This record gives sequence, structure tokens and C-alpha cells, in this order.
Amino acid sequence: MATKPYQLTPSAGKHIKEIWRYSKKEWCWDQAVKYTNQIKSTLEDLSLRPEKGRLVERIAQGLRFQKSGRHYIFYFVFEDQIQIVGISHEQMDHRHHLDLS
Repeated sequence: MATKPYQLTPSAGKHIKEIWRYSKKEWCWDQAVKYTNQIKSTLEDLSLRPEKGRLVERIAQGLRFQKSGRHYIFYFVFEDQIQIVGISHEQMDHRHHLDLS
């Protein structure tokens, strides 16, 4: 099975940093590391099986999401890569959290 590399948009990279900071502030360093490692593990899994995520075309054509703990990873699959466009907590309004411009 071919692996598709994933690329974080600046917005998605910012989301990971925000998750880490919030987790460290609210709980502890170990929890922040645990959450971000869980997200990275899900990203690696998506590299192997990008079709695993569900389509959510009511937000954007071709947009997919995959749950990772209490977060959702939103992405597009292209011929040569997976583009991660956002990561949001399950309680967030995903449509407004994503920067799809």
C-alpha cells in the first residue's frame, strides 16, 4: 500500500499548537504530549489509509474528517498528498473553525 505524505496548512499547524498549549495549561505537560502524539498517530494512519475518513461535503467538496480522541482532523486527499486543513475539538463549530479559503 502506497503512503501519501500529509502536509499541514498553516491553520492546521496553529490548531495543533493551540491544543498543546491549552492541554498544558489546563492539565499538565504529559497530557499535552499525549494529545498531540495521539493526533500525530492519527495523521500517520491517514497517510496509509486516506480513504478511512468520512466525507463531509456539506462543508466543502472533497473534505474528509477523521476522529482522533476528542478532536476531529479535517483534510483533503490529493493524488500526491493529504492536506490537513484543520483540527478542532468535538464541541467546536467545525464549519467556523476551519479556514478553507
